[in-house]
Formats: sequence, structure tokens, C-alpha cells
Amino acid sequence: MNNDTFFDKELEKWPMAADNFARIRNSFIDGHRLTLSGDGSLWRIDKMFVNHRRASVTAKTDPSSISSRPCFLCRDNRPDLQSSIGFLGRYEILVNPYPLAGRHFTIASTRHEEQCIDTDFNRILDMAKLAYEMSGMCIFYNGARCGASAPDHFHFQAVSTEAVPNILSKDLLGDKIKYSNHASLYKNNEKTAPYPFFIIESTGNPELHSVFRLLWAELKAINPDLPEPDVNLAMIHDTERDVTRTIVIPRSKHHPDCYYSEKDRLLISPATVEMLGTIICSRHEDFDRLTLQSAYGILKEVGISDTQFNLVVSRLANGRYS
Repeated sequence: MNNDTFFDKELEKWPMAADNFARIRNSFIDGHRLTLSGDGSLWRIDKMFVNHRRASVTAKTDPSSISSRPCFLCRDNRPDLQSSIGFLGRYEILVNPYPLAGRHFTIASTRHEEQCIDTDFNRILDMAKLAYEMSGMCIFYNGARCGASAPDHFHFQAVSTEAVPNILSKDLLGDKIKYSNHASLYKNNEKTAPYPFFIIESTGNPELHSVFRLLWAELKAINPDLPEPDVNLAMIHDTERDVTRTIVIPRSKHHPDCYYSEKDRLLISPATVEMLGTIICSRHEDFDRLTLQSAYGILKEVGISDTQFNLVVSRLANGRYS
């Protein structure tokens, strides 16, 4: 069964999920999705009101809270109406019933294991295979402290590209650190996003794997005491160029200060979708108040600092693999 057929069959039998996807599809029509950035901007910023995402935005992910609730990605705890299809023998593809996009899947490990790529670098190859098989969709990974609401169960997600409007932008690429004929590492064009990040463009998975590991090692050096670097990852197979684009977004913090503010609270918790252009607001008051300036400020605050980013760039540029 292909993913489109599977998706349609899930929504036919699952009214709650169907209603939530309809709400996403209608968001432009009913005024619940607005573009904040102006015409000609090199970085598009949208805001979208999605009240069914409140549980995810406010999810408590501390060890005590995690241990006190059943894992909603484990098979025995899923809704009776939720089916799955297997992938690579170690994942299950699920329709996400609380979507961010017109198409939204969760790709969960068949085993209950922590959200950590550092323990198995073949995960990046699995991600590339997903990007190829789910062509036209963005595959992403939220680190355990970067938006994952189930940090105790390894998973990727996949969304249709309207949720990540900058993913294939030709303006993203900045200076290049050439690694091989089949994979190149770039810093982002500084005139685009309000925070710095890395881009890998590859035509071969072994080369992608090698470049990713080298970048990962430098990111890990920023805070070696963490289980893995705090990152959001996004990947898409660009069928027009037959190139896989991987975006690596280092993070400095999980939530912005406004998330905790008593006076001017904005209940916004950036994960990959937010970092790539769509700010999810689970409360209408936040949707009404969010401006382009405040959106830029939030993304810059949770991204890595320019100083740390430039240090990583310098190490990569001067390393044996440049």
C-alpha cells in the first residue's frame, strides 16, 4: 500500500483525524494562516492557529513526567483506529491525527528507545531513504530538547512542504565547504533566516553519512556532556535536481523566554516546522499578537549564537576534511 492510499484509508475510518486535517486545509480560507514576511523576502514566515496542537506545545518532557504517562507511540497505547505500515523492518509509518500540514505522518521506531541519533548514526541513512520513498515531503527530526513531545520513543515525522516553505529555497545556500563530488556542506545565506544553520546537499547516501558525522562531532563539542547535540533536522529529496537536501539547525535552548513570561506570554515552542517558516500558535491570543518582529526574535533566541556557529564553521573549514 502506498502512502497516499494509506492516508486516505486512515481518514475514512477516523473522524477525529479527518476533522483535524480538514481544519489544516481550510486554514488559509478561514484566516487561521497568515504570511508575516513581505513580498521579496528571502525567508518566508507564516503563522498558523492550530488549537489541536496545544497538548504538544505544552507537553512536559522532564523525566518524571515522561515516566508517569504511557508512551503514545508504542503500539499497545495507540488509538484503536490508528493503523500502520512498516518501513525498513524497524519503523512504523502512522498518520499523525494532530497534524501541522495537509499531509502529516509520524515514523516511529518499532522499539521503545530514546530520541537520540547519537546512539545509531545509521538513522541518518534511514532518514535519507524515507526522503526518497516519500518524495515531495519533508522528513524531520526534533531533538529530545528541541520540540519532541515523545523524547522517550525514537521517531521521525513527515509533512507536506507547505508547512516548511523555505525547505527548497534556492536562496538558502551560503559559503560552501566542499567535501566530495557527492556531498557538499554549506553555511546558510546570512540574508535568509534570523539564525544560522548548516545545509548538506548530497547525491550519495554514504557521502551524506560521512559529512553528517563530521558536522555532528563539531556540534557535539559545543556541549559534550549532553547525550547528543541539540538540533532540528530536516531532509527532502529534490526530484528536480535529484539531490537530497539536509538542513541541520543547532539550537541553544528549547523554549524562548516568552513561553514562560507572566506578563507577555506567547505559548510558542519552536520545533523544526517553526524553524523552517511556520509558527504554530495553539491559542488564538498568541496568533493575534505574533508579529514578524516577534517571530524573528523567537527564532533567533532559540537558535545557536553567531559566535558558536562561526567557531564550528572555522573548525570545519580548517579540518582535514575541508
